[in-house]
Amino acid sequence: PMFLDPCYMELFSKLTVILAYLPEDRKETIINWLSKLGSADSLKTIVQIFQQYITINSLNMENIKELHCSIEALDLVSQANDIGRIISHTEFYNDAVNNPEMDLKIHYKVWLDIHHLRAQGELINSARLIDENLFSFCNYSWIMDPSTKSYILDIDSAFSMNQSVRETMVSHAFFNPFSVNDLSPYLVLRIHREKIVEDTLNQLILDPKVLKKPLKVEFVGEQGIDEGGVKKEFFQLIVKELFDPKYGMFDFFEDIRVFYFNGHSFESKLKFELIGCILGLAIYNRVILDVHFPMVVYRKLAGFPVDLEDLKGVNPDMYRSFEKLLTYTGDVENDFCFTFQVVREVFGEIKTYELKPNGDQIPVTADNREEFVKLYTEWYLNDVCDEVFQAFHKGFHNVAGGKAFQLFKPEELEQLVCGERELDFHELEKATEYEDGYTKDSDIVKYFWEIVYEYSEEQKRALLAFATGSDRSPIGGLRNLEFFILRHGEDSDRLPTAHTCFNYLLIPEYSSKEKLKERLTLAINNSQGFGLL
Repeated sequence: PMFLDPCYMELFSKLTVILAYLPEDRKETIINWLSKLGSADSLKTIVQIFQQYITINSLNMENIKELHCSIEALDLVSQANDIGRIISHTEFYNDAVNNPEMDLKIHYKVWLDIHHLRAQGELINSARLIDENLFSFCNYSWIMDPSTKSYILDIDSAFSMNQSVRETMVSHAFFNPFSVNDLSPYLVLRIHREKIVEDTLNQLILDPKVLKKPLKVEFVGEQGIDEGGVKKEFFQLIVKELFDPKYGMFDFFEDIRVFYFNGHSFESKLKFELIGCILGLAIYNRVILDVHFPMVVYRKLAGFPVDLEDLKGVNPDMYRSFEKLLTYTGDVENDFCFTFQVVREVFGEIKTYELKPNGDQIPVTADNREEFVKLYTEWYLNDVCDEVFQAFHKGFHNVAGGKAFQLFKPEELEQLVCGERELDFHELEKATEYEDGYTKDSDIVKYFWEIVYEYSEEQKRALLAFATGSDRSPIGGLRNLEFFILRHGEDSDRLPTAHTCFNYLLIPEYSSKEKLKERLTLAINNSQGFGLL
């Protein structure tokens, strides 16, 4: 705590330099020790000390070496927290670094230069980066919040798209005639509504570079230019279709309302690849999806290993059983009667799986129960569904395989796909636009916002889902949501309606606040799935 006192800043600076220049094996020792610290309060205090120092140096950017050493030292704490999961990853975000005035294009360029040097086989360790003043916040992505990373993702996306067009021009210049789609700045999908999965699958098995172009969707036989609404409706419909139980591609866990991969699905691997591709396209095109994956899916996409904590988000009952097994003080072997073999019924057929060679002959005991839980968890989350997950992984990384995605932690990947959980409706009120006769001063508009603030958190989420198709906000919060309230005629008994593909909420000019609340609440409660399209 004494390092929080500005009088000790010089001493702290010297300490960060020592930590930054430690040999890699010594750094690993510190990381392992910190990962077992266990105390969230202690780790938060350590992070707070570093953040104070980093903020001061980030504001003037005069002594890059001191700033670089302090962030390099804090990186040890971040890596330890990734292992131990002691505090929230958000504790490592720094407001000064995430200030919109920070010129991140320079940091992105330096980061690419570092990648280029490493690709050429040069040894680029932290000491060399510090000595040669090769500093980029992108090298320490844990310090950046999702909004900042999304900005870098936009830079990376534009770079990838321009590179794709240039390469297409070169490859076709002397060998093949140009097609409209080759040089088009857009990826255009032409979809029959009744064949949405088949049409999408046939058109998305393309060169991954083409998939990084901005998406436009045309529904065959329908007029209209895709200015965002058609694209959003397409994503809503394709996700709803692919997660339909008729395909049997996912197991649904009702108690926690999440989907996980069904390794015994009869559907082709291409459909799993398609789902991964859809998630990647949604990220690139800034469309929030109403998908309900457990966090382990995003951890696996980001390359993290699975552990028992991941099982909790998929099968809580199994997690609790293993917790009981691990803490049991009685006779584990005879009371549980487990072996290193799994017996499962699959479509009426009994199948066995060996967690290790001759597993059926190896009883689970107090001495080997941790190994049993580890192997069982890996089997359940990885091995059973490995083929279909690898197809999903391929589809996702065909679109989202750029360097910028290396910046995102699993929790932030989920936010990119599904939006943020925290909702600030005051921000939404400031961002809302009014059309067809309503203004912010209209009585019905004032009544509407009074009702919103009276709603419970659950009702607010239901309202947002009714009006936009998702109960979450975009990256950066509800202030970044384009939301419209439109007058839908004079007073009547009609319910409010919504066009979720455009974020339009249509409200008749009811005669009283009480009537508005009754009609609006009824409309929300009666809506299902994706609302009224």
